[in-house]
Amino acid sequence: MTSIHNYIILDDPGNYDKELNPNRLSIIELSPKGISWLHNGKKVEVKDDNKIVPVLLLNGDEIALIKSPYDKDQNKAYIIDAEGNIKWDVKDIINKKTSDAIFYDVYYIYDELFSFSILETAIIDFRLTRRQVFAEICCRHINQHAPEKYLF
Repeated sequence: MTSIHNYIILDDPGNYDKELNPNRLSIIELSPKGISWLHNGKKVEVKDDNKIVPVLLLNGDEIALIKSPYDKDQNKAYIIDAEGNIKWDVKDIINKKTSDAIFYDVYYIYDELFSFSILETAIIDFRLTRRQVFAEICCRHINQHAPEKYLF
């Protein structure tokens, strides 16, 4: 049974037609500023004025969250629990292998959670599976064809 209920994405444009985007707003302007949900009858909220990229995990008990995806200095990537506590500091874990990662997107591909990050010399993607906390990071360096893989 899931413990996150009434999950709501809080965004600035409100009812604005994001698909047609008649005012040609930027990705930053269209991004949400927060999320809220209920857990054990209590409202939990996470907000960031520098925008967020949230994904409710399939288990319904955790949320993948990127804070400040367009701000190098404030950028964070977490898995948070139903109470809003940081369960895993993804950026901190990744930065132990490679520094200065900037996380900008997270989503599911075939029931596996992927998060994407950029470095000056590489594009990094990593996968979070149900069987392993962090399975691997594939660093596709600009001047190399074969990815490097790291297990956590």
